[in-house]
Amino acid sequence: MRYPGRIDIVSARHFFPRHIMLHYNRFFVLVPFVCLLALLFGCGQKGPKVHFVTGIVTLDGQPVEGASVNFAPKQATDPSDIKGPLLAGGTTDANGKYTLSTTRGSAVGGGTTEGEYHVTIVKKKLTNPPTAPGAMVGRPQYEYGVPQVFERDSKMTAEVVKGKNTINFALKTDGTFETSLQ
Repeated sequence: MRYPGRIDIVSARHFFPRHIMLHYNRFFVLVPFVCLLALLFGCGQKGPKVHFVTGIVTLDGQPVEGASVNFAPKQATDPSDIKGPLLAGGTTDANGKYTLSTTRGSAVGGGTTEGEYHVTIVKKKLTNPPTAPGAMVGRPQYEYGVPQVFERDSKMTAEVVKGKNTINFALKTDGTFETSLQ
């Protein structure tokens, strides 16, 4: 019933044809449903399970700052296999401490997957940098902060197990090393 002088609020269904309102109603039912499904199931696992790996690198008893610590799986796997062992690396700080991060699937400092790894430790600085972009003359020459044997012919290995891993590397200038687990 309408009263003279009263402002009548009319619903949207009086302004829009029936076929438009059916789509409008479906939209408001589907959107919350899809959001609820996304919240419940998420986007799935983002990668393999990784385990925290940290440690200290020393050379003749002194911490090595700025060295690159790299873990490469002993068993070569297909790069598309996200469940297999992953490459991982980290850089040492002023106290020689490193924390590994995988190349795929984990947060920075998250660690790496469990398994057996070859380990290389590299610290080198270019001694003949180019004077201009693209002006490199001859082979690059490096000054090594740790012996080259730990980069090219490294015999170091490590095993990452479930849980937290602390793997220390005590390097010596004669190319020998000791690995300790905690």
